[in-house]
Amino acid sequence: MLLNYLLTVVYDGIKYVIYNNPYVRIIRLGFHPMTISVLSISTGFVVIYMPFRALSNRRQKMLLRKKIKEKLNRVCKNKEKLEQDLVSSKQNHLCLQLDVSELLQKLQNGSFTCLEVLRSYQAKALEITSEYNCVTEFILEAEEWAKELDAEAAHSGKKGPLHGLPFSVKDNVGLIGYDSTVGISQFINQPAIEDAAMVIALKKLGAIPFCKTNVPQTNMSFGCSNPIWGLTKNPWDKERTPGGSTGGEACLIAAGGSPLGIGTDIGGSVRLPAAFCGIYSIKPTTFRFSSKGVKKVTIGNVGITPVPGILARDSHTVATVTKLLLENNHLQMCGDPDLLPIPWNEQAFIGNKKLRIGYYEDDGFFPTTPGIRRAIQIAKTALEASGHELVPFVPPRVDYVLNSFISILTADQSRYLLQALSNDDIDPVLKPTLVRMSAKTIFGSLFNKVNQR
Repeated sequence: MLLNYLLTVVYDGIKYVIYNNPYVRIIRLGFHPMTISVLSISTGFVVIYMPFRALSNRRQKMLLRKKIKEKLNRVCKNKEKLEQDLVSSKQNHLCLQLDVSELLQKLQNGSFTCLEVLRSYQAKALEITSEYNCVTEFILEAEEWAKELDAEAAHSGKKGPLHGLPFSVKDNVGLIGYDSTVGISQFINQPAIEDAAMVIALKKLGAIPFCKTNVPQTNMSFGCSNPIWGLTKNPWDKERTPGGSTGGEACLIAAGGSPLGIGTDIGGSVRLPAAFCGIYSIKPTTFRFSSKGVKKVTIGNVGITPVPGILARDSHTVATVTKLLLENNHLQMCGDPDLLPIPWNEQAFIGNKKLRIGYYEDDGFFPTTPGIRRAIQIAKTALEASGHELVPFVPPRVDYVLNSFISILTADQSRYLLQALSNDDIDPVLKPTLVRMSAKTIFGSLFNKVNQR
């Protein structure tokens, strides 16, 4: 009854304005009275519906904020428990000073146990994240896995090539029992039901995942902040970003809190943070590493797909881990039909074939800083000294390529992403991008309807 009364009042009020206001009267010329009535009723529905919609959205936003608070409380308790456990545990901080090849040698010959290396890196990661906010969650089961590896080694002497090596993973890389939020509140309390293929493969090689690291909200940013986990800082300069979207990984590794990291890359998400933080990385060709178990925030972009990448403090580690992953069949056994069955080519890696390499200092679209130009010239000189031929070139149609890349990346008109972000707090860095995405979705729908007619 109340709704009918409100509709009647709104309808009568709008009809009075339309029929009696001289400024509005001209608008109704040529309209059938029935059209005016329909418009009046429609407007009335909108006037009444909008407050109810706003109230519902506010309620949903409050629920999402409550989820964030509860999640952070759980993570904080787990972190406090880890800190207490570390007080009474054996650590060997000497292992933090070794590069990965030296550390693996010590683990293989028994100089270090898996547990003491793990504890040392856990303590270091806690110290680093308290300063730079790069770790999101510590993996509670890591201690159990380290003890199992030590027990197996003591019993049978069996050790994998990465025996006892701790490694960290980007937030969107699946770990069974842990969320991959990508900085989006709706993805809280949606733990992975299985490990990502890359995690499975590394664990079979003997490595131990021990923490997850921060990303920008939606992974679609060169910064590293979100409403759940906050802002990650660059370990070299706290006023600067570590890059994105694998920013937490790059920060943690650069600061010495992890010897090895797994990220994902589609448009620079591994390479840019590595460059910003002064470490090494590789983004392999699509489908060389399996993306199975990696959380996605866009769907339908079959032309451009993310691929896992490796980060470390030296190029030797990146090459060694890449080789181990491609030499063994662990990735091939993960059940990913898209994975390319191409093994590691040792001859190509160690070969002395002279290459013809194209290079440029400026793509004509993104301005290049003097430091980048200088680095390119240093690399050019080093490559030429090794006998390679360097050829300057100008990348063609960069603006066209960039627009095509974005169109493919948001092939679903960003519907899935925008729906996931509905009623969520939006990171300020992301807001301009979302405005463009929303406009594309709205106008794309209109154009599709026109084309269908």
